[in-house]
Amino acid sequence: MRKFKAKFCFRGDQPFQGIDYFDTFAPVVSWITVRILLILSVILGLDTNQVDYTFAFLHASITEDVYVHMPRGFEEQGNVLKLKRSL
Repeated sequence: MRKFKAKFCFRGDQPFQGIDYFDTFAPVVSWITVRILLILSVILGLDTNQVDYTFAFLHASITEDVYVHMPRGFEEQGNVLKLKRSL
């Protein structure tokens, strides 16, 4: 049995600051916080687990109108797509 998967990604590397976006955010933890938590878990004898949320921002709603070009092979002259959820 064959499985076919597809993923739609738009070119997020091409926006211009001040026009397409105004603030940037990096939702990552600082290394000092990780080290402190690991030290505390050793001192207090706690178990640690690692979790990776692959689709953490996949279903986040967006508050602005975002339009993207249609994927290659599906283009229609004069048409664009309006995103309902963040990618």
